[in-house]
Amino acid sequence: MDKPQTRERPALITVICLLAFLGIIGTLRNVFFAPWVKAVGRWFQFYFLLHGAIVLAASIGLWKMKKWSVYLYILTIVEAQVVMVFIGAWGIVSLVVFSGLLAILLYYLPEMD
Repeated sequence: MDKPQTRERPALITVICLLAFLGIIGTLRNVFFAPWVKAVGRWFQFYFLLHGAIVLAASIGLWKMKKWSVYLYILTIVEAQVVMVFIGAWGIVSLVVFSGLLAILLYYLPEMD
């Protein structure tokens, strides 16, 4: 009888997930305590919470090596870039960092379920 093939999560994916989980904790802290979040506007607090929830869902899926999580991350990367432009916080570093993240996720996409 064939055994189901087990594969380990790549270390880079593990690191991305752990950083995302820590980032979500930082997001919650910022939503409730950072004055700059309130200065942007009330809508931004709601957006920040919603964005954090979507990133949490994508991170859990990525931890489980699910393809849908990569597509969800792509969505969050695009919408975050748009929002950063809208509030005047966009910079080339953001584009480079998120492009690197996107490249890593797309590299591992064929190994996911």
